[in-house]
Amino acid sequence: MIQEDKKPTGRVKCADVCAETNTDACNGACGDVTAGESVSAPTHVCESMLQQVRTMSIQESILASNQAQQSLHTFARIASLLFLYEPHQEEVRALLQVLAAQDARTLTEELWFFDAGCVRDSSHVGSAARAEDAPQAERVASCVASTTSCAASVPSTLSKSCGAHTPSTPCTPNVPSALPVPCSLQDMQNCIENLQQACSYALEHNEESVWEYRRLFVGPTHKAAPPWGSVYTDYQEVMFGASTLELRAWMRACGITQTQHDNMPDDHIGLLIALLDSLLPERLDCALELLQLHLLPWCGHFFGILERETTHPLYRALARFCNAYLNNVWYITQLSVVIPHFYRV
Repeated sequence: MIQEDKKPTGRVKCADVCAETNTDACNGACGDVTAGESVSAPTHVCESMLQQVRTMSIQESILASNQAQQSLHTFARIASLLFLYEPHQEEVRALLQVLAAQDARTLTEELWFFDAGCVRDSSHVGSAARAEDAPQAERVASCVASTTSCAASVPSTLSKSCGAHTPSTPCTPNVPSALPVPCSLQDMQNCIENLQQACSYALEHNEESVWEYRRLFVGPTHKAAPPWGSVYTDYQEVMFGASTLELRAWMRACGITQTQHDNMPDDHIGLLIALLDSLLPERLDCALELLQLHLLPWCGHFFGILERETTHPLYRALARFCNAYLNNVWYITQLSVVIPHFYRV
């Protein structure tokens, strides 16, 4: 039974995160009360923790959960490796073997954190930054101001059976896009089952998979699906374009070390997904800005082109899986995302 508080000082007391452990006596770890002292309610938390909750945006609180971070880590491990490295490399082959052998339902449950928090007060929808977080607000305003006008809609040929959808309404220049339609748990499992079958195919046809990776992403001449954002958003369709420079400026403002990988532009889809994972859990605000300003605006367009340009099972399945997953992340965080004009379609 919860006892009466015997020290009514008005301070918030704790029971070492008693809201989660449901205990009614503090262990003294917070420094707010004496060890063993009873508290008046199981929802009390220590003052430092309460302050952290007060200053955390609703989007940050979603990504702060252990389930969300485990999901994002698993997604990043899969997507970044498959986009950054050729299928014959040892770590990619090891990943393909693990994915092909893993139970689809288990992997789906590990990736799924989208049930909680999807429906919230509309006043929170699409908030780019908290008013009290001036540096974050300035970074967001600066980046959004430099974003080009968006296209009439984001083209995509992704299969609805995998839950891969584009925003539900066309986007208007300089106006945030409508939220994407989220995929269901069953849709996500379908995507993962398709990806697993494709991993088995890639292992059995490794040389074919390597050549397809090079044709899509490497060259040496025309790349069928370049994995860099500026190729799609820069009017010259070049690497190291304006959006790459904007990304680097944002990284400097956030104090993020440059992510160069073999002199590769920072806006490579695999590098951005790996960077997203590295920002969790300490830099939730920057993780959300990365999604809002530098990943979600163009990745759906890229995934659509990737699926259109390949008949290889691995890269078609990868495009569908990544698009479905990131659309759900977009939907649950309700981020305000401006879709730019795409010069390469």
